[in-house]
Amino acid sequence: MPAEANRRVLERRFPEVARALRAHPPAAIETEPDAARSGRTIAAELTREPADFLVVLGFAGGHHLEALLQRHAGPLFVLEPRTERLRAAVEARDPRPLLGHERLHLATDPEATLHALERAECADMVLRVGAHPEFAASAAEFTQAFVERLQHMRRAAQIALRTRNHYALHFAYTTSTNLPAILANPSFAGLYGAFAGRPAVVVAAGPSLDRQLETLARVQDRVAIVAIGQTAGSLVRAGIRPDLVHVTESQPVAHQLEGLRAELDLVLSPSVHPGVFDAPARHRFVATPASNALACWLGRQRGEREWVMGGSTVSQSAVGIASGLGARRILLIGQDLAFTGGRVYASHSAYAMVGLELEDGRYVLKNSRAKGDLFDGRADRDDDPAEEVVWVEGWGGGRVPTSPAYAAFIEHYRDIGRSLAAVGIRVLNCTEGGARIPGLEHRAFGEALAEFATRAVGARERILEACDTAPPFDPEAIGRALAQARRHLDRVEKRADEGLAEAKRAAAALGAARA
Repeated sequence: MPAEANRRVLERRFPEVARALRAHPPAAIETEPDAARSGRTIAAELTREPADFLVVLGFAGGHHLEALLQRHAGPLFVLEPRTERLRAAVEARDPRPLLGHERLHLATDPEATLHALERAECADMVLRVGAHPEFAASAAEFTQAFVERLQHMRRAAQIALRTRNHYALHFAYTTSTNLPAILANPSFAGLYGAFAGRPAVVVAAGPSLDRQLETLARVQDRVAIVAIGQTAGSLVRAGIRPDLVHVTESQPVAHQLEGLRAELDLVLSPSVHPGVFDAPARHRFVATPASNALACWLGRQRGEREWVMGGSTVSQSAVGIASGLGARRILLIGQDLAFTGGRVYASHSAYAMVGLELEDGRYVLKNSRAKGDLFDGRADRDDDPAEEVVWVEGWGGGRVPTSPAYAAFIEHYRDIGRSLAAVGIRVLNCTEGGARIPGLEHRAFGEALAEFATRAVGARERILEACDTAPPFDPEAIGRALAQARRHLDRVEKRADEGLAEAKRAAAALGAARA
């Protein structure tokens, strides 16, 4: 029976799809007249322009997909969320060759399709999205939402890829410049698990932070507070002493910590601007992100075997710090990722002077020169150029305006939430404003605190203990490791030179033979 044969192929290649089909009865669908010819017409339309990857919504009878695999040489991602119709199509005919095709990726869950595209690393390749006409007509809202989500995901992947490519050498150079400071300060590894089972609050600099500070002040001894450098001023002004202040920027951002009379404990990235190591602090810890290969190599020389989760933003990296502390509940505040109330930053945060103007679907950041003056050089203009506004789902419903970059960071947070949930860590968006972050739990801040912040954390004592028990490091170990690495590189270079010489001799011999 074709149906049974098709089920066996699905079980082998797409087990999640097979499980979804078993849970739903087949729908009653009409047989399309001359479906093969119609499928070829649809395929021709979807391949009018060349693409590296094709995403098609709607399985229908599969005829258009068979034609697409003949016309398109790259991967074909097919999404059919209507499991009843997909089961009917699978049982109505024998598409085994289609289901077994190595370039076909089939899913009933949009997330599965998006994950498959992420794994394919198609950020800088040409991707075309199309839909079977019947699907486009009957599921217009789904199609629009999926395409919008795919655009955000692509933008997020492109930003991450270009940032990595553009700054990789810069991060490596800054890390090597910071080597004396890295070795002179204790590793964040001494704080791994120090707050196990305690809730943590990660404080970002979005406008909604203003309304959360009073609540946080009342419970500050019952949570581990991980702030980013931009919010240290907001917290200190509100009478809140953050337990740890995280700074990752390789730009000169020591001004974020200037003028604060509270003694701060800093967690610094190895590639942070060297001037940040000179900023006043009670203690400084160096947290090695898994994405910094040179820093991980240095960390291994001092006995580290675990690395913190990095992120596309300092706030996302701060979530990695909170998870490294052992927090099983991480509450986000000030994580608007949108222009809440026509503003960009929280009051009294480092860049609160930056304003916003929204008009005709575009936005302009105002007073950029004042922000630029805080860095080494002055900004060359008063305002940033106008950019397109992106509309995303709001924390409390509806749609809210944001920037393309913020929309990409929402996608990064979705991945962070999924990966942490897999190891039992809940990330709750308690911002109560700004954008909704799909995949995260959304709770009112006070409500979440009432459930999780029930006893004192003793943060200061735990941090002091980590400093007191930090093992001493022998700087000569780095010298020995560098010497060994140099010997390995010398051997690699020697073999590369030998291979190049051999290739030239072979090319010369081939040229002589042809002559």
